[in-house]
Amino acid sequence: GCPLFPPPAPTSPLEEYPEDPVFKQVLEFIGDSHNYGPTPQEIEAAYLKEIEKEHERRRLVEEAEQQKLEREEADRREVETVRQEEASRLEAIQQQERQLLELRKEPLKKYLMENVIPILTQGLIEVCEVRPEDPIDYLAEWLFRHNPELAGESA
Repeated sequence: GCPLFPPPAPTSPLEEYPEDPVFKQVLEFIGDSHNYGPTPQEIEAAYLKEIEKEHERRRLVEEAEQQKLEREEADRREVETVRQEEASRLEAIQQQERQLLELRKEPLKKYLMENVIPILTQGLIEVCEVRPEDPIDYLAEWLFRHNPELAGESA
């Protein structure tokens, strides 16, 4: 083994390398030399393409963020609409219940006004006039003695 050294550089651009049989064999085996690096134009084009990709990525991120905000706003509006509908439905149900209670209480009110209130009023007046030590017990006894249903049965 002899070390492999390249031939000396030509002294003028038109001068060619001297013929070296080993170098010729290497060139035949490897092939002609090539510059595999990018040219300045390719470097600039790659840089511009990278900048364009970054702008596109930012635009897509901004669009995604905008769409997310729009979806959130739409969801908020939908939730508010559902709440309002639920509140109006609940108010309608409560109004129906109030009307139903008004209808149901009329017979009870009528019964109380005709049968209970007059006798109870008389008993309370009696308690106020007599002023017993135990007014509740006195009123209970008075109501038992003046019960119109028991008076009708005993008569």
